[in-house]
Amino acid sequence: MNPPRAIFAVAAALTVATGCDVPTEPPIVEQRWMVPVDETTLSVDELLPDAVSTVGDAFDISIDPVAASATLGELCPECALVDGTTAPVPAFEEDFVETQALPTEVISAEVTGGSIDLSIINGFSFDPLENGGTMVVTIADDLSGDVLGEVTLDGATEPLPADTTVLRTIDLSPVTLTGPLRATVAVDAPGGQTAVIDVSDIIEVSAEVTSLLVSSVTVDVGNQTVSFEDQAIDLEDIDADVTDRIVAGSIVLDVINPFSVSVDGSVEIGSTSKTFSIAGSGPSTVTLDYTGDELRSFVGQPNVFFSGSGTANGTSVTIQPGQEMNIDATLDVTLEIG
Repeated sequence: MNPPRAIFAVAAALTVATGCDVPTEPPIVEQRWMVPVDETTLSVDELLPDAVSTVGDAFDISIDPVAASATLGELCPECALVDGTTAPVPAFEEDFVETQALPTEVISAEVTGGSIDLSIINGFSFDPLENGGTMVVTIADDLSGDVLGEVTLDGATEPLPADTTVLRTIDLSPVTLTGPLRATVAVDAPGGQTAVIDVSDIIEVSAEVTSLLVSSVTVDVGNQTVSFEDQAIDLEDIDADVTDRIVAGSIVLDVINPFSVSVDGSVEIGSTSKTFSIAGSGPSTVTLDYTGDELRSFVGQPNVFFSGSGTANGTSVTIQPGQEMNIDATLDVTLEIG
């Protein structure tokens, strides 16, 4: 609408209605302005638990080592008959197992690769793999049984001497990880060698996860504190002739939320602060209302920044590297003309 023409139209209407009573002051007309402000984002990193980090185009999950151990007496019940003596080692075939839970907030993950460093410590007084024995260390999902990787020590080519440590690396295969990591150590010892038998001696396997790379992770966000990326907004060029006429207005936030989380928090522009609530997953619009005085505190002012923070809440939220919540902000103001 052309403002002068509008003023003339109103004046003419008043003349018809009142006969000779023509107003001596021009009428007051309100005009609405829509001004794009800027875009800010909420990075996927804001939703990651402390144990999950972004590495290139994947996530890396930090898991405590899995330490499995067993005594000679547990693996070889017949050894109790010759405990404390020097005697031929009885044959035995047994395994031992230990698990390590995923980090508290991690529900499941799509594993694409990674590696585990194994330390195999033989505290026996003999090599249990002598005479053709084997030891197989398997890392698997404890719930599904899906195998991430394994390594085999073959006594014919890889001895495990007494009181030594053998190091190996397991490369992880793609699986859906839904539960704790399970380390299973299967020992097949033919026996027959002569040694000092002590059923309290221990063999131990430590599996340290050096990297657990995943393409997506499902987490319980809980009440995670998040922050939006700070953005400088350029409203400095709006001069006083305009700002003085501001009656009221709002900041309209057009949100694209790829996460199944809601976010409640506050937006700070200049010295003002307004609370907001963003719905989980999908597009939505949030309107923040301002008075004329509040708008004048940052419209037309230099060095104004748009920032926000809040609390994200969601359970079983599946996230992928590179995702982000986008927020386009538009200034919607009403001006008084006349």
